[in-house]
Amino acid sequence: MYLYRIYKVKIMPFTRLWRYRIPSECLLDGFEYSDEWLNIDLYCRDEVRKVSIEVTSGRTITGGGSSLELRGVVEFKREYFVLRCFYGYGNVMWSKIRSALDAKIMCRKETCVIGLLRPDNILEVNIINKAGQILETFTLDNVLDFDIGGSRNLIILSTISAHPEHSIVLLVNAISNAVIDEIRGFGGRIISSPYRVIINGKHEGKYYARIYSDEGKELAYTEGIGVFIPYNPYPFQLPGTELYNEKFIVITDLFTVKVYNIMDLGLECSFIKPPRMRAIFNVDLEDNNVTTLSRIFDQPLIVNYSFNGEPLWQTHIVRGVSRVLHSASILALYDGFYRRETRLSLIKMPVVVEEERLGPGVEPLIIWGRYIVLFDGEFIRAYVYER
Repeated sequence: MYLYRIYKVKIMPFTRLWRYRIPSECLLDGFEYSDEWLNIDLYCRDEVRKVSIEVTSGRTITGGGSSLELRGVVEFKREYFVLRCFYGYGNVMWSKIRSALDAKIMCRKETCVIGLLRPDNILEVNIINKAGQILETFTLDNVLDFDIGGSRNLIILSTISAHPEHSIVLLVNAISNAVIDEIRGFGGRIISSPYRVIINGKHEGKYYARIYSDEGKELAYTEGIGVFIPYNPYPFQLPGTELYNEKFIVITDLFTVKVYNIMDLGLECSFIKPPRMRAIFNVDLEDNNVTTLSRIFDQPLIVNYSFNGEPLWQTHIVRGVSRVLHSASILALYDGFYRRETRLSLIKMPVVVEEERLGPGVEPLIIWGRYIVLFDGEFIRAYVYER
C-alpha cells in the first residue's frame, strides 16, 4: 500500500538524490559499501556485472564482468520438491523433482549440494556439477533437521540430531566439487556471508560457534552464539542476505558480547550483555554504543545502549524487525518477516519519531551520515535528510 511513496522525489524530510535501475535481465546478487561507494554485483544472463555507485552523487562506474556461477532454488509443489540450477539469470541448466520431508539446495561456482530428508530420518546428500551429473552421494542417519549455507567458494552442510554426537558437518569446495573436511559430533544452524560462514551448534550442553573462511579453514571455535551484523543479526539465515558484505561478527554468551572484525577476526571490543537483550543489530565503535532488540516489560523494543549499559534512545513497540541501520540522526527499521517494509525515523534523544513507511518490498541497504540508500527490487535510490 506504500509502494507509490518511493517514487516521490521528496519523502518528508528526505529528498531523493538519485536512482539506479537494475537491468531487467539481471538481479542484485551482492553488495558492499566502502569509502562512499556502493559496489554491487548483478547476476545477469551472460556475466556477473560489477557496478560502483557514488552515494553522494549517483555517479556510476561499470567494471569488467566476471564469469557466471551456478545458483540454485527450491520450490515445493503439491507433494514434491522441484530443485533448479541456474547458470545465468533465467537460464535453467537442470532441474530435479524429488519427494522428501524437506529439501534444500546451495550452488556456488561450479557445484551444487542438495540435501533430501526422508521420513526415516535419513538424509541423502548429493554433490552435483554444472551438467547435472551426481558426483558423490552420502546417506546420513539420525537426522532430525539439516541446514546448508556457504560463502563464495565454499558450501557447508550441517545436520541436527537428537543426540549431538550423531551430528555432522560437511565442507565442500565449490571449485573442485570435492568434500574437503568432515566434522563429527557437532552440527547446527548455518549463517552465510561472502567470505565467512558461521555454524551455531550445541556441544556438551553448551552453545558454540564455529567460524570458517572462504577457503574452508576453521578460524575460530568459541563458546557462545555468533551472528553477522548488520544484515544477519539472528542465529539463522535471513533469506537474501547471503552475499551481502557484513561488517562485524558478534559472539554472545551468557554474560558477554564480543565484537570481531569480519576479515581478520581481530577483537574490536567486548562489553557486558545489555539487560533483557534478544539480538544485536548494530555496534558503533566510534561513539561506543550498541543497538539491540530488547524485551522491556515483555514488549519488544529497539534500544540503543552505551557500552556501559546506559540506555540512550529507544523506539516504540516493534515486531518483525530483521534489520536496523542508523546514524546519529536517522534510523531505518526493516520488517523482513511480516510486512516487508522500511520505517524511516528521526532520532531525537531519548525517543525516536517515525516519519515514513515504505513498502512492501523496500529494504534499506546503508545509512551514512545524512544519506540513506534503499532498494525495492527494481531501483536503488538514495535520499538525504535535509531538515
